[in-house]
Amino acid sequence: GGGGGGGAPAPKVVIPRNAHKSALHALVTSGAAPVWLDSRWDAAQQLVLDADVGASLPSLLERHGGEIAAVLLVSPTYHGVLSDVEAASRLCRAAGVPLIVDEAHGSHLGMAPGLPRPALSRGADLVIQSSHKTLGAMTQAAMLHISADCPLPHGVVPQALELVQSSSPSYLLLASLDAARWQYADADARRDTAAAIALAQQARCRLSQLPGVRVFAPPGGGAAGGGVETDPLRVVVRCDDAGSGFDLDEALIERHGVYCELPELRHLTFAFSLGTTQGDVDLLVEAAAQPPRHTLQRHAVPLLSSTPPPNRSPRRCETSPPTPTPRPSPPPQTTQPQPRRPRPQKRHQRHRRRCGCPCLPPSPTAGV
Repeated sequence: GGGGGGGAPAPKVVIPRNAHKSALHALVTSGAAPVWLDSRWDAAQQLVLDADVGASLPSLLERHGGEIAAVLLVSPTYHGVLSDVEAASRLCRAAGVPLIVDEAHGSHLGMAPGLPRPALSRGADLVIQSSHKTLGAMTQAAMLHISADCPLPHGVVPQALELVQSSSPSYLLLASLDAARWQYADADARRDTAAAIALAQQARCRLSQLPGVRVFAPPGGGAAGGGVETDPLRVVVRCDDAGSGFDLDEALIERHGVYCELPELRHLTFAFSLGTTQGDVDLLVEAAAQPPRHTLQRHAVPLLSSTPPPNRSPRRCETSPPTPTPRPSPPPQTTQPQPRRPRPQKRHQRHRRRCGCPCLPPSPTAGV
């Protein structure tokens, strides 16, 4: 519910900075105030890792006490990094606060051996899954799962949904959700998913052997070594040695027909699924082995560190490209100019809308 009316303090929601913009919009419309949860930042790999559940969350719950209305985690992230949902669940239950997990990129978790367990089985109270991202549902199709142990009063969630949902839902989307569930209930889908995990691991090994290609490896050796747990179907490649990841993404599309799931300034993230084949892996490795470097070295991509650089002018961003040299004015037109054809929209121009987050590292208060 909203807050601040009649002099009452606004409820607070513990939320990480890499949350989807829809969660931030919900704070605005409900009148709730954010309490920022730190995420761990890997400076060596220039990547946001999991939420700092062990250090940041306990202090926030203790400091704000009964003002906290809910805790939100993003697990897994777009890069496939999972947070410690079980530890967060224990802390939230002790504080009497519901735990919400944005599992948009984890609808497939638990569907086959080798995949991490989903958040609902780890103690989350409410879990949101974008079934169209990793399952076969149509775009916009999603699911909201509510645990039987959810501390919210009965009927609160349906009432809240009525404020934002249409009273005439799309039965095409609903049918696609059922089709996606039936697809993964089949034994062939579980077998194909297990094969996709093996293909993703093969891609990591082959890509890591290429000169200048750095494949993301979770710190601490992954979940098996007591470190950060990741989704094995996400392959993240560090590409800033070759220039901008957006430029490399365009080159992979135009020259090889290879599309990555998420192009960023420093990384390319590839998503594997039950539809991935051996030919897809071979094409990816072949394309990565022949990068068109003459089109990629436009400007260097600086690294982000835990401390700001000295004597940095506040008028220039650390990642700003060099100021372009002004071009001379064209000669006056002697004939009626022809209208210019609109250029196709580049993928990096669509990235912010697709990702939904600012794609900036968190405040580096808890390094790895």
